[in-house]
Amino acid sequence: MKSEKLFSVFISSAIAVAGMSSVMNVNADMSYSDFAEQVAYLVNEERTNQGLEPLEMSSVMNEAASVRADELTESFSHTRPDGTSCFTVYDEYNIKYMDFAGENIHAGSDTPEGAVEAWLNSSGHRANILDKDARYIGVGVAYSGGTYYWVQLFSDLGASGGTNFTPEPTTSSESDKTLKGDANLDGSVDIADAVAVAGYVADSSKNMLEMQGITNGDVHNSGNGLNANDALAIQQYLAGIITEF
Repeated sequence: MKSEKLFSVFISSAIAVAGMSSVMNVNADMSYSDFAEQVAYLVNEERTNQGLEPLEMSSVMNEAASVRADELTESFSHTRPDGTSCFTVYDEYNIKYMDFAGENIHAGSDTPEGAVEAWLNSSGHRANILDKDARYIGVGVAYSGGTYYWVQLFSDLGASGGTNFTPEPTTSSESDKTLKGDANLDGSVDIADAVAVAGYVADSSKNMLEMQGITNGDVHNSGNGLNANDALAIQQYLAGIITEF
């Protein structure tokens, strides 16, 4: 008998900022894929502590989870924006399950550690993470309006195609990439940064920026998330209309 389990956690941006993890400074230049792999690694760490087998990470399930994360920015729900169940994404990506499938969603935390901690502190989410039938995991991350959205997908059978791998802990570069306006992290502020911000605002799933790039690019009313005003502010800075961010 197929078992489908859904659980969600939302933390308002105000609470998330007040409880911001110090890990954010360490992981600031990690990419979305780094964040996703770190989530899976932390899940396996807890499963191992509980005497359970670690999960394999599925590249196909990561793609499906990324789609769901983007959808959460429109509607924070296990129901997709088109009105269908979240499990329809399993069909779209040919993800199979027999005894167990589950989705955990979360919004508000800005680090993998914060997201996993929130899930583990919720009985329903924790049950999905520690389900004995789970064998595969996919993780998606999206960012919109100053908030990070997180998705975990679980399956006992996995997906057809793609690759499966054991998630490893991810670490950030030791170099300091903090430079206001430097959205593409090339060490300077130029028109390419304005283009990078504009592209991210238009479609963050296709024009991704690293976490530090998002922070660097947020120069207009810093803290409100990337928007068209940030791209404009960078152009004004380059033209000498403004002299600082």
